[in-house]
Amino acid sequence: MSKNFKCPYCNKKYLNKQALYNHIEIKHEDYISEEFPPSRLYFNYINNKEVGSCVICKKPTEWNNVTERYNRFCSEKCKDKYVEEFQKRMIRVHGKTTQQMLQDPEMQKKMLSNRKISGKYKWSDNSAEIQYTGSYELDFLKFLDLFMHFESEDIISPAPQVFTYNDNGTKRFYIPDFYIPSINTLVEIKDGQDNRNNHPNRIGRDAEKEKLKDEIMRNQRDYNFVKVVNKDYSIFLNFLMKLKNNTGDVEEKKERFIPIVDISEEINLIEDRLKVNIINEGNISKLKDTDIPEFNNPEDLSSYMKANIRYKNFDRLMSAKEVFITKSGSCHDQVQFEDYCFNKMDIPHGKIFLIEHNNDNKAGGRTHTLLWYKKDNQFYWFENAWGGEEGIHGPYATLKDLKEEVKNKMLNNSTYKYIEFSNTNGTKIGDTLNDYVKKCLNK
Repeated sequence: MSKNFKCPYCNKKYLNKQALYNHIEIKHEDYISEEFPPSRLYFNYINNKEVGSCVICKKPTEWNNVTERYNRFCSEKCKDKYVEEFQKRMIRVHGKTTQQMLQDPEMQKKMLSNRKISGKYKWSDNSAEIQYTGSYELDFLKFLDLFMHFESEDIISPAPQVFTYNDNGTKRFYIPDFYIPSINTLVEIKDGQDNRNNHPNRIGRDAEKEKLKDEIMRNQRDYNFVKVVNKDYSIFLNFLMKLKNNTGDVEEKKERFIPIVDISEEINLIEDRLKVNIINEGNISKLKDTDIPEFNNPEDLSSYMKANIRYKNFDRLMSAKEVFITKSGSCHDQVQFEDYCFNKMDIPHGKIFLIEHNNDNKAGGRTHTLLWYKKDNQFYWFENAWGGEEGIHGPYATLKDLKEEVKNKMLNNSTYKYIEFSNTNGTKIGDTLNDYVKKCLNK
């Protein structure tokens, strides 16, 4: 059964959170402020909260727009206190602190192999320096900072949590790379097979140990866990989407907390995939246009996007390069990438924005942006972000016929009665959803 998200103000129900947030922004904008975006209003409604509470001192904590949760700590002092308490617990249980456990031979091997590329990353707002042990960990920190806009106070490296496992009779320690308190999530960064010792015995032993660690994380019940492999940040973005759709408070009672554990069993590497860091010296514009592959026809582009570009909730309007690098985007974002590719193919095309509304003619439901193109005097609907409709639809004799089919498909699963079509003229990269919608509707 599909989960419904109910509006706190008019009881309308939606199949996903983003549709609900769109509705609140447009129909109930009087409730919204800079401090209270739709995500916070809905979280407070679901969890019967007004403010967050520090897990250490119980003082109020700030709202985190990125994770759509309240921060778990009110200050760096309380964050340090949390780590200190973990260290004391480790001494009671294992007789060692987390830092001492890093002297474990396996951890030492990892750190020594990366010593030339280990260091401390300075957050872009100069708020903190966070340590890392290798280039993949550094790249992940840049991704959190420069692309996802996480606060430095929400990152602990290495994670203070320590797990033990039995490796053929030898007790070993496992310490995840990062802990993100606001979402109670442990993160492991892996380089896949690309940079490993290629000797069969070495690969076999690594795989065995990896399975043992994975089993620990699947069986523990206290933390969410995600493993990011080969800088494929779509794994993290999809994991974060799962968390956001699970609106329950992080501070629920232990017996009610059900962790989300995302361990990719196998990463299928695509040979022509871009082999660059997600953020290059903090400037995404350094990606060259020639790094984005050119496609011979719409069918090839559709196949590529189905295999590589995943849906994610709208944050701000992304550029074609951002969609390509992160391998993700909302419908509004993905159309930017499609538009770029169709320009390269020199095929006549255009973008259509649509929004639901009732007979009061006040728009307020789900929104969507799609791309159409024209070939041999016939029209086609190109789609990748609309679940269940991915692919190329058509041909249609006229653009009106194309819109009619889109309208019927959208109304088939809607509480609204009408669909309004418009263009995307005036929109620009970086627009918030509210700005994007208003520009599309010429308001």
